[in-house]
Amino acid sequence: MLPALALAPRPGHCVLDLCAAPGGKTLQMLDMLAASGGGEGGDREGGSRGGGGGGGGGGGGEVLLCAGAVSSPHLLLLSGIGSPDELAAHGIGAEVCLPGVGRNLIDHPAVVTGYTVTSPLSITDEMFWRRSGALSPRRVGEWLLRGSGPLASSGCDFGGFFSSRPGLAQPDLQLRFVPGLGTSPDGVSSYRDIGRAGKTPSGLTLQSIAVRPTARGSVSLSSADPSAPPRIETGYGTSEADLATLRQGLRLSRELVAQPAFDGVRGEEAWPRVDLGDDAALDEYIRSTAHSANALGGSCRMGSDPLAVVDPALRVRGASGLRVVDASVLPTLPGGQLGATTFALAERAARIILGERAAGEAEAPAERRQEHAHALGAA
Repeated sequence: MLPALALAPRPGHCVLDLCAAPGGKTLQMLDMLAASGGGEGGDREGGSRGGGGGGGGGGGGEVLLCAGAVSSPHLLLLSGIGSPDELAAHGIGAEVCLPGVGRNLIDHPAVVTGYTVTSPLSITDEMFWRRSGALSPRRVGEWLLRGSGPLASSGCDFGGFFSSRPGLAQPDLQLRFVPGLGTSPDGVSSYRDIGRAGKTPSGLTLQSIAVRPTARGSVSLSSADPSAPPRIETGYGTSEADLATLRQGLRLSRELVAQPAFDGVRGEEAWPRVDLGDDAALDEYIRSTAHSANALGGSCRMGSDPLAVVDPALRVRGASGLRVVDASVLPTLPGGQLGATTFALAERAARIILGERAAGEAEAPAERRQEHAHALGAA
């Protein structure tokens, strides 16, 4: 949820906070289109409308949906834009038939190798008071005054990209070095636990990430209630290629920590603590502990086939005046984090919209001249 200042609109712009209150009703995309002057997205009198090519903004306004790879498809589904069968199962009428909404969810799955250390060298040893687990006032002050220190770190400041096997055109494996040890091998749960309890065990972690995943998941409705979270199927552990990449990441991680440079600080292996020669044991560890590397996309995929949600101009197919501008439109993911790609996508969307607007303004005088000529001829 964006803070109020972030949602403050500039002159001539309208920004809507779509976070629904518990028990409230969602503001549907098609109602937003009507409010913005963008036209209707579906044939409300004649039932659902097929997923054809989308049009530009009809009445001079558009809705730009930028809620991310989970919430963008969720909002479209709640608004009646999606698979008619899925919508009907939750009592939602199909305004626009787009069965691809929520499909093709892609993420970079991650697993970790963790070790204790023989002395307190972890980033959390610097961030927290050891006894109470509270944040160190010194480190808080350092961050507030100079924007530096351990609180200025993402926790994943070092790493590299590797090929898990010979012959690959691009690296398929990323390793992140984390100067700390989580509370569990699930990296997401560890972040949650740090927020709740503060201090975590001293240690070091190598996170293995499959950055060229072939698995696909989905985002679907769990309820027609907008306050209910969507159902997310990640697809982790369903692709043999992804499993092979992560197995190699675990092997490489243990090999790196076994190097002499770590001899003075390396303690006991916390996880995975399995035989690295046993593929079945590694796959079980991967399937039970895989977590997100925070690179979700693809769930409102761009394209021209029947399952594509947006066209190359980012317009929702079959709807007028509605675009999706976030990582959910990416058909595939880059082999790294999505920040730069998403910025580039937003810049491209701005150029598309401004170009269409300029073209429309250029056509308007010609249309007015034609109307004037017709009027004179009629007279």
